[in-house]
Amino acid sequence: MRVTLALLTLSSLFAIYHCTYTSTDVLEDRRNAIRQATKHAWRGYKKHAGFKNDELRPVTAKSYNWMNMSITVFSALDTLYIMDLKDEYEEARDWAVSGLDLQRDLNVSFFETNIRVVGGLLGAYDLTKDKQLLKQAVKVADKMMPAFNNKGIIPFPSINLQTGKGYATWSDHVTTLAELGSFQLEFNYLSHHTNNPKYAAYSLKVVAHMQSLKPAHGLYPTLYNLKDGKISSHPSNLYTFGASSDSFYEYVLKQWLQTGKRDKKLRQMYDESVEGMLSMVYRSKFSHNVYIVEKKGLGYVLHEMDHLACFVPGMLALGAHGETLDRDMMLAEEMMTSCMDLYACSSSGLAPDRVRFHASNIYDFTPVDARYLLRPETLESLYVLWKKTGDEKYRGWAWKVFTAIERNCKTKYGYSGIKDATRVVDTPKDDVQHAYLLSETFKYLYLIFEDDAKASYDLRRVVFNTEAHALTIFHKSAVK
Repeated sequence: MRVTLALLTLSSLFAIYHCTYTSTDVLEDRRNAIRQATKHAWRGYKKHAGFKNDELRPVTAKSYNWMNMSITVFSALDTLYIMDLKDEYEEARDWAVSGLDLQRDLNVSFFETNIRVVGGLLGAYDLTKDKQLLKQAVKVADKMMPAFNNKGIIPFPSINLQTGKGYATWSDHVTTLAELGSFQLEFNYLSHHTNNPKYAAYSLKVVAHMQSLKPAHGLYPTLYNLKDGKISSHPSNLYTFGASSDSFYEYVLKQWLQTGKRDKKLRQMYDESVEGMLSMVYRSKFSHNVYIVEKKGLGYVLHEMDHLACFVPGMLALGAHGETLDRDMMLAEEMMTSCMDLYACSSSGLAPDRVRFHASNIYDFTPVDARYLLRPETLESLYVLWKKTGDEKYRGWAWKVFTAIERNCKTKYGYSGIKDATRVVDTPKDDVQHAYLLSETFKYLYLIFEDDAKASYDLRRVVFNTEAHALTIFHKSAVK
């Protein structure tokens, strides 16, 4: 059934969990446990993957590359700093400013390089004001700039570091919504802190183009033609708040926040997208779980949801404003409970990566992809809702997730995703320690248990990029 926001009745395994005030000693113990987990993951990466490789294989103690850009180093920088892991931070910082070869004959993802490498450098710079980090971020961003040599309007999704030639990633003619719309926070920040408007100018150009499309119901599909930037007619195009689209919507809101809530067009763009999203929000029959479907052509409805879509509760809470404040906070809290049910209803205590919801009075959902991939989206939303509401239940839920990670994912060398979150014991591992474990998953867990008086970040003063690298809000345009 389509969700009716006036209905507040929830039936959730996690909703009955009673949380009381978390004492200072308990907070410190939990931060220390998360700090030790981070240290264990970093040591395994350093020893068995080495800084030249992207990620650790934490079961076989080997390295794993899919970008060849040392992404764990850049992902971990600000996390190591806020956890006061001084030695680890210094060794990561030294590699970050001097170890990366930007002259290689290597095709790299514009999107991934920006959010992970540029974002990681800027997040660490924002904390430390270390000019070498900003200088390196400029070097990497400048290597990405040929992406805009596309004769069309939107950037090439892949760039060769040596030649600057742009490429499509998986099709000769299209790029995804996330790829074209998830660089603006970093580029705006670069222009602001280097006093060079060129980065923000490209950011504004793409945003203006997307606004000009005036999509039906404020929703943007996943695929776009590289030649003219228009919506692709590719048969696999769909509407989703999961993979290939998620961070676009996140960045629309956060650009408005980043520039002091002054750009009314960005706010309108976000509001229209949320209005459109409401047509994709349903409630399950048995437990009244709120979830977001996927659509093809705004017609065919697929009652499946990625774990990635669990960033939405945090986005809604961050964006709750004006006349829709109560509605958006209500939906954020209801969907947060639903995302936690994905964990609570799983034998391992960890959520499947994708589920299908059913019109049944017996059960709500079954896994489509049963893997747990160390993903951070639910924890991101828990952090935002904790900061916005002060409700201790969100801390209680976060701790349950951390203990499930410790129980199911920890190996001798680090932390691995698991192949089947529905298994209770002897859960097979996928042997990948994703870089985002350090940039996002463990960082959000740590932040949830910080003392407010000594918090690393204030959500009124920073925005997090989609890899959880925090950038201080500024109040003037970066483009003259």
